[in-house]
Amino acid sequence: MGLHLVLRFFYTGECPMDHTSVIPVYDAAHRLDVPGLAAACESYSQSVLSPTTACSLLQHALRFSMADYAAQCSRIIRNRCVTSPPVPAYPFTLPRLTSATTFHATRVRSHSARLH
Repeated sequence: MGLHLVLRFFYTGECPMDHTSVIPVYDAAHRLDVPGLAAACESYSQSVLSPTTACSLLQHALRFSMADYAAQCSRIIRNRCVTSPPVPAYPFTLPRLTSATTFHATRVRSHSARLH
């Protein structure tokens, strides 16, 4: 995805990005030594980094070995978890089991009984 968009940039001077493509584009621009595009990606990635995009950006940052940016994403995720509403305490309502779930649970029990 990143290389395709960088090649498009070479031919058209445009590089449409969103939070799912900015890190792959940055990686390709950095490897191909396109400093203007790499700088634009750095700026854009900082502007789109938010609690709603942090998980996706963290995944890409880890994939492309961007430790500093991954740490920024992780901080946002941790801060979001700290400020999120607490998980309801027990007792809480469990979803109703379906026949497929019951069948699977029965099958697991019978399989584990054969192992012992």
